[in-house]
Amino acid sequence: MIRVIVTTDPSECFDNPNGSISLAVSGGVPPYSYLWDGGQTLSAIYSLSGGLYSVTITDSNLCEITKEINLFTPQEIIVNPTITHTTAGQNQGSITLNVSGGAGGFTYEWSNGSNEASITGLGAGIYTVTITDANECQVYYQYTIGIVSVSELLAEESRLVVYPIPSSDVVFVDFIGSWPEKVKVELLNLEGQRLMNAEAEVVSPNGKTKISTALLKPGVYILKVYTKDGYVTQKIIKS
Repeated sequence: MIRVIVTTDPSECFDNPNGSISLAVSGGVPPYSYLWDGGQTLSAIYSLSGGLYSVTITDSNLCEITKEINLFTPQEIIVNPTITHTTAGQNQGSITLNVSGGAGGFTYEWSNGSNEASITGLGAGIYTVTITDANECQVYYQYTIGIVSVSELLAEESRLVVYPIPSSDVVFVDFIGSWPEKVKVELLNLEGQRLMNAEAEVVSPNGKTKISTALLKPGVYILKVYTKDGYVTQKIIKS
């Protein structure tokens, strides 16, 4: 009876095919021949990725045994970034990495000198990071912090609800989210001409004001609300 002892040495890294399988055979009638599913004919095979391997061993009496061997390997290192951009001339950007897979125990080496999974206070530019796991497997990533307008940032936190649509003599404006106590309000036509310029008070957190549209001709208008950080726009339809 042919007996086989299998020794495996898996790859330490997902994308580095340096695993090996070696066989120690006894019993039967030596010498033995080997035929792996990849065509190899030795008792040991090298430079292997993780996966299932099969080998047929035959002795001198043509007795044979087939073994299937599962060579394990760590999972791929997966990186999911969360990126916050900045405004011009400021350092408001951030990058936070959520890393999984690999052998765990991750360390980080950023181009700005940080060794954390999250970096903040970033200006616009390119930032690179090398991530290393407990097996010293590494992945390299590059991220870009872009510049967004202050109005885009404001719109993420604050918005307007305008009603009724269409309106007749008056429209109401609800200030939803984070607003200062006073804002500047403009009303423009579609050619960009300013029809109204006024200051409105906002009762936080969800304030309300009203705007007369009695003197407007029927059509579409743009309501523009300014703060010191930017502006938010909303359409008004006069019936």
